[in-house]
Amino acid sequence: MRVTSALACLALCCSSAALAGVTEPPRWLAAAAGNQTPAAASGAPALVLWDEAEVTVDTSGRITTVERYALRVLTPEGRKEAEAHKYYPADTAKVNELQGWLISPSGRVRVLGKDHVTDREPGDAFYEQARVRSLNASQECGEGWIFGYESSIEERSVFTQLVWEFQWRLPVIESRYVLHLPAGWEAKAALLNHAPVAPSVSGNRYEIAAQ
Repeated sequence: MRVTSALACLALCCSSAALAGVTEPPRWLAAAAGNQTPAAASGAPALVLWDEAEVTVDTSGRITTVERYALRVLTPEGRKEAEAHKYYPADTAKVNELQGWLISPSGRVRVLGKDHVTDREPGDAFYEQARVRSLNASQECGEGWIFGYESSIEERSVFTQLVWEFQWRLPVIESRYVLHLPAGWEAKAALLNHAPVAPSVSGNRYEIAAQ
């Protein structure tokens, strides 16, 4: 099932996480790794344990999106899911950080360094400023391993609609979208291919979660 959330706001920034120098998985990844594989995931190549986007908007029209993602490889074929690709327009956006981790079935943790990251022009790009930063650990893990990453992207946009996919090809245990707006701003949410879900609102913080 594919579910998409679009949050429209008056203008479009986020405090980015301090990722540099991290030598062990963050709390969210350690917590995600504790989730058991449900029977419903049987037959899937991998299981998404955690998928979160936290977006902060400022009054200057700048958006910073921090994404946190973790999956468990369930089959040998699922190794190819242990990668991340962040597409961005180089003239209006930049990737501040892309940090990854691997956790073996025995619990051994490995931090994925810069040698696992590439930044290039997509081969099929129609826009000359398009770039993609990738993190690939598919050749270094196997069945039962956990792959996780945290990214931070800063951009400026004239668009006032943000889109998030709660689920795509793989089964998901938990997915959430969090939006922080400046004082006095508002957002409206619309879900596609899913029953309506009202966001949880606290001040200028909006959150939609799906399990």
